[in-house]
Amino acid sequence: MAAILFKFEQDDPVVTGYVSTTVLSTVTSWQTNDDYDFELHSGHLTGYPIYIRGQLYARATSNIPKFDTLNKQASDYDAISKFANDDRLDTLPLQAKNEILRLIRDNWEAFSELALNFWNDTPVSTKTKEEIEQEAWVKAETSDTGQHYDEISKNQFKRMYGIG
Repeated sequence: MAAILFKFEQDDPVVTGYVSTTVLSTVTSWQTNDDYDFELHSGHLTGYPIYIRGQLYARATSNIPKFDTLNKQASDYDAISKFANDDRLDTLPLQAKNEILRLIRDNWEAFSELALNFWNDTPVSTKTKEEIEQEAWVKAETSDTGQHYDEISKNQFKRMYGIG
């Protein structure tokens, strides 16, 4: 399975596909920074991880920063240095790092539920995992309003070349 990138935003297909409306109603803040994406991918399900991908390492295939949600609490991630492969987040602006920490601290229940439902293949919506993945891909691809069919988006270009 390919990596699924998502933003922790109220209308993101991954968020709405794997987090119940009850838990969504308790979310106190949403992602506003575009310097990073959250990511889910198969292969290392131990710990129900959620990965964090900054633009500099957009094409990296290993050692992606992550935080585990299984048997963990938000307090386990109260500093960037507590994330696995945290050195890959060094290039993020301070504002992005602070936002990541705040989102995890304030919305741990939502991240935990999202990861649990993703890894157990139990979406909370009526959509299948494949439909959620496709919607996430479409959202990412169409977020650049200048993109047309065979062109790559500005976001894709930045991620490919690690520029921001």
